[in-house]
Amino acid sequence: MKILVINDNKSILDELKEFSLEIKADAYFSENRESAIVMLDTYSFDIVVLKLKSMADFGILKYINDYHQEAKVVVTADKDLDDVISVIQKGNYSFWHEPLRLTELKSYCAV
Repeated sequence: MKILVINDNKSILDELKEFSLEIKADAYFSENRESAIVMLDTYSFDIVVLKLKSMADFGILKYINDYHQEAKVVVTADKDLDDVISVIQKGNYSFWHEPLRLTELKSYCAV
């Protein structure tokens, strides 16, 4: 399983790196949109975990939907839920509240 995590929180990234080793996933990590797009265009991901924190992040969500529809997308956010819910209803996404819990991701990866 190949996972891409896009999140600017270093402690979350560190936890997810450990988690990816536990489940033997081929995981990639990005702290910004630009490197995430490069990774998306280079590799084929089964799961993309994306933290939404600004309207610019909705652009990468659209990019994934337009060009990488094979990836399951998990959206995390700690902002106004109305914006997030309306975006998720337009695509094939799952939404989880921040902070991301590894047990949730583990269950999701098993599907």
